[in-house]
Amino acid sequence: MPPKVKFEFDQPQTLAFTQDRGKAVESRFGGEAQFFRNVEGLKCAYLPASLERMLLQMNYRAGESVVITKRKTASGATYWETDFAVERPQPKPAPEHREPTAPVPRSRPIAFPPNKYFSGEPPALQFPEVDGPAPAKSPGSADHGNGAAVADPTAMHHAMASVLQSCLCAAIDAGREAQTYAGAHGFPLTFGPGEIQAMAISLYIQQSKQANINLMHRNDTLRANGAGRVNGHASTH
Repeated sequence: MPPKVKFEFDQPQTLAFTQDRGKAVESRFGGEAQFFRNVEGLKCAYLPASLERMLLQMNYRAGESVVITKRKTASGATYWETDFAVERPQPKPAPEHREPTAPVPRSRPIAFPPNKYFSGEPPALQFPEVDGPAPAKSPGSADHGNGAAVADPTAMHHAMASVLQSCLCAAIDAGREAQTYAGAHGFPLTFGPGEIQAMAISLYIQQSKQANINLMHRNDTLRANGAGRVNGHASTH
């Protein structure tokens, strides 16, 4: 067995591990799970799960030097601080190349803007050794990593398509009524496809903003009333 690294309080240690992830092992003293890692220099280390999780969140890679410091709070609880000993090189941005663009004809269809108000979240850190298997999800639901079930993406897409359709229909109706009214008062006015689509986009953005505002107000009201459940799920504070 190679010599084991010992962590003392307030004594930073710079280590370079030979693996990306540690191997879960049973602790001889019980309590929190431990993770075995080989250390460059013919040493080894047994890390608590909390420290192993921090290395995974840093996206640690074998051979990188990391500074680990064991700390203690005023109440006596142990916590850890980690940082790379050498700053990781940042990739250089590719040189920007712009192609000359020709004027867009007014009759050319205008694409809808990227989905701005229903963006997904990055996947949660996978740590099955401690967290265990993910709970089974009910059909038609998904998990955003915080335990709260959300609508099936397919159902959400159908709902968004319905909103877009209603915005386009409203823009067409508004344009037709405006043209009729303008003509009746001696002001000839004609809306092309580009103007109609621009109106539809404006309506869609406004409805998306208003939906988010209404949801936030509803959640605030539930919390203020002490309902304890937000969007059908128990809220935590």
